[in-house]
Amino acid sequence: MYLLECFKKASGLKVNYHKSNLYGVGINNNIVEELATWCSYQAGNLPFMYLGLPVGSKMKKVNDWSPVIEKFNNRLPLYYFSLFRAPPCVLKILESVRRHFFWGGSGSNSKMSWVKWDTILLPHEEGGLNIMSLKSKKLALLCKWWWRFKTETNTLWITVIRSIYGSNGGLVLGDGLARNSNASLWSSICDAGKSVDDLGINFSNSFTRKIGNVGEYSFFG
Repeated sequence: MYLLECFKKASGLKVNYHKSNLYGVGINNNIVEELATWCSYQAGNLPFMYLGLPVGSKMKKVNDWSPVIEKFNNRLPLYYFSLFRAPPCVLKILESVRRHFFWGGSGSNSKMSWVKWDTILLPHEEGGLNIMSLKSKKLALLCKWWWRFKTETNTLWITVIRSIYGSNGGLVLGDGLARNSNASLWSSICDAGKSVDDLGINFSNSFTRKIGNVGEYSFFG
């Protein structure tokens, strides 16, 4: 406390003791709590977060990285893309956020783009950075359900889908079963295959069953 008072007089900054925490290294928690009460501090526990970084943690265990994993997941829309078909306007906003971050901008602060974003999204062999557009990522994740429907034949969720949309699950283009269901989640998944076909990729007809292996599919394209 004496050192903090010296710091206060030297810097002109006031120390708010009621918002300060006291931590002990190698000291019993009861002693830390007693000293904190005497100093008008709050007793803190290790590890704690300071400027977004954990202090007092060796960061060698998986649990130590849980906050990092949580933040990482919160910034990735993959969970949403794997089930929901994001509207084009949402994809445009998200791409804008990625584009600003890539060029070093933030919020309303934009910086000059030296290369077209469409070029950056291209594969390496085509002169891009192989980042992949969010639209492509969304379609890929939704179309993965097609593969799951054809391979996980004995699961409960497929039984439910077939009871509603028929044996083909509405995945056969032209049957109209899933696409007439008031824009359900499964309808979006079915439409994703058609969207890929519209890009010139024969996705919906790229599944073949191996003879002699019931339920075993291969994919070609």
